[in-house]
Amino acid sequence: NAARLHSPAPLVLAYGSATSLLGSSASDIDLTVLLELPPELQRRLLSDIADAFGSVPGVTATAVLAARVPICTMTFPSDLSSPAGAPLVLTSDLVVDVSVGNVIALDNTRLIRTYMEVDECAWQLCLLVKAWARARRVCSARHCFPSSYAWSLLAICHLQHLGQLPNLQGLAPPWQLEQALVANTARTPDGRAVSYSFCGNAAAARKFWKAAPFPAPRLPLLLTNFFDTALQLLSDRSPAGLALAACVSAGGLQPLSSRPCFDPRAAQHFAIEDPLEPTRDLGGMVTASTLAILRTELCRARDLLREAVATRSLPEARRWIERLLAAAGGEAGSGEAIGTCGLRHRPFVTTGLSIERDGGNSHCRRRRYRR
Repeated sequence: NAARLHSPAPLVLAYGSATSLLGSSASDIDLTVLLELPPELQRRLLSDIADAFGSVPGVTATAVLAARVPICTMTFPSDLSSPAGAPLVLTSDLVVDVSVGNVIALDNTRLIRTYMEVDECAWQLCLLVKAWARARRVCSARHCFPSSYAWSLLAICHLQHLGQLPNLQGLAPPWQLEQALVANTARTPDGRAVSYSFCGNAAAARKFWKAAPFPAPRLPLLLTNFFDTALQLLSDRSPAGLALAACVSAGGLQPLSSRPCFDPRAAQHFAIEDPLEPTRDLGGMVTASTLAILRTELCRARDLLREAVATRSLPEARRWIERLLAAAGGEAGSGEAIGTCGLRHRPFVTTGLSIERDGGNSHCRRRRYRR
């Protein structure tokens, strides 16, 4: 009813991995209704959406109103038919999360997508990092691990630290003249106003920024170095002044004590700053036990990759990807791991691994490795 009171009808826009180039055929779809409503009316609207879609046979809909960002989460079965009776083309159940007025998420998605468009290798690296984190089961805020969004930001920060990506929030003029400026003041879910600006055009960023030289094979070396970078963030009861934080908004790793979103009194840190909400710590959910698991998994991945990069042979590269993406608790084959992670691979060559995309997102297809 709150939506019907607005004329014209409010826009409903997608955000998250579905539009940031980091999605897959198995990704959820995140939508937000562009309405400025007080929190109580937001929750009422989400409850109404859950009731409406929950009445559709086969569809489950639940309003999750106590979350940091209240949502209505809906699951559409793969055999669902449209209102006209025609079957929908779904390869698996589709999960859709709907929020209200989540403008920061829309701008965050544009920021991430621009980084992915600046350099193909950034997109490849983020996909591999997300695939590894999901396969090794260290990608779930609900279970006290960083989210896939946090892992993507850490990969971007790693590339910035090595001079392989610009700081889109700190590019110097005259890139604004390219009509690339995204500037906004929006409210966080807890009602705070945040202001931000960034270059939202990859072509403009490439025009006014140049990557630092980096040796070949670029992607395997960047991925190996990523795990070294991630290990630098691990802090367990060490003085906050010695710990580091991943800060995309600052263009790389920063002393943890210099950033406002991290609690120096915390017993452990895996500090990843939200670029548009600099007071939000995306790694703040880690515990002593999950920090220990992170250290084990990061060391495992780093050691595997060091061996693969040293040999540079095609058979070893294939074994490397199988072992890196092996599911935790069992060495799953590459077909299963790659399929569930939504990666699409082209052949290995002597310079390393290459991943391709079609249109907006990566797609889940199994491809044979060949010489």
